[in-house]
Amino acid sequence: MPTFDVGGLVVGTSSKVAHLYMKSPGVFAGKPFVDAVFDILNCTVTWNDVAVEGTYIDPSSSATKKIVLATVEGPANAILKGERTALNTISRCSGVASSCYRSSQKIKTMFP
Repeated sequence: MPTFDVGGLVVGTSSKVAHLYMKSPGVFAGKPFVDAVFDILNCTVTWNDVAVEGTYIDPSSSATKKIVLATVEGPANAILKGERTALNTISRCSGVASSCYRSSQKIKTMFP
């Protein structure tokens, strides 16, 4: 996590709420990392029921084409400080998990 955040200087410390969306189909992974990042920053993460680690999720079936996975509450500057680290980590974890899922699905069709 960055120790100096210019955005944090602008937004202040008032309490805010942010939403974590999933917009592309794939396997959701990385939940413990997001929890750890925001725990360090004294923010609260509330996960929606759909956010089950290791589950394939397809947001295209939703009317908005995106699904709210979690809500983060805390000081605005803390949310900004952690959001890039949390999003990069969850994107990487979900990308690896999704790649493994696609590979396993392909192998299952080759060797039924």
